[in-house]
Amino acid sequence: MTTKKLQLYKCNICGNLVQVILDGVGELVCCGQSMVLQTAQHDNTEIGEKHAPIVEYRENNRYVQVKTHPMLPEHYIQFIEIYKKDKSELHLKYLNSGEVPEFDITCMPEEIDAIDHSTDMQEIAKMILMASLGDVQGVILGLNVNEIIGYMVTPERDMANFKKLIEQYSSKAWYLYTDKDNRLFFKDIKNVNAQLNNMVSSFNNEEAKQEIKKILPHREPM
Repeated sequence: MTTKKLQLYKCNICGNLVQVILDGVGELVCCGQSMVLQTAQHDNTEIGEKHAPIVEYRENNRYVQVKTHPMLPEHYIQFIEIYKKDKSELHLKYLNSGEVPEFDITCMPEEIDAIDHSTDMQEIAKMILMASLGDVQGVILGLNVNEIIGYMVTPERDMANFKKLIEQYSSKAWYLYTDKDNRLFFKDIKNVNAQLNNMVSSFNNEEAKQEIKKILPHREPM
């Protein structure tokens, strides 16, 4: 038996779900029996239609949605995962019951780069990520804008565009933060300001107020 990169396998006894990180040879086993490969259900049946994702554009944002699937506590879409055709990059969003089953993918670096047909923002994001990985006490994490531009500058690149790209990305990236010295870095906690910006841009005023109350339940409304 061979397993392929990004395949999903499920245990029919305990419900464990695992994803293959690298191609391999061997059988995945849980609770004493073989795990079952999960395949996409995109046919024309009722089940297939419920699980079929679509891409929707709203203003300047792009969303992956599973519109017709219920989001009930006993049965709902638990996550949306997207990846490049060559499987070189993956993005995952977990969902809860009652939520709209959609994933705002506008803030992805490649989406920003698509506007001017470059790879500048993707390279900047990778650079910031590498500068965010130190775990030694006292280490300086992240990069400031001047450092990023210094690393990125080449004769054929437009330096004036770098700052605009960084501002656009940092306003929407949920895991990108700025410290007191204006250094940009990633960490595994959502940036609430960026999350609120994304939500408010897709809601009317009343819907936005309700969502903000859910996220900040202990704050008095303004």
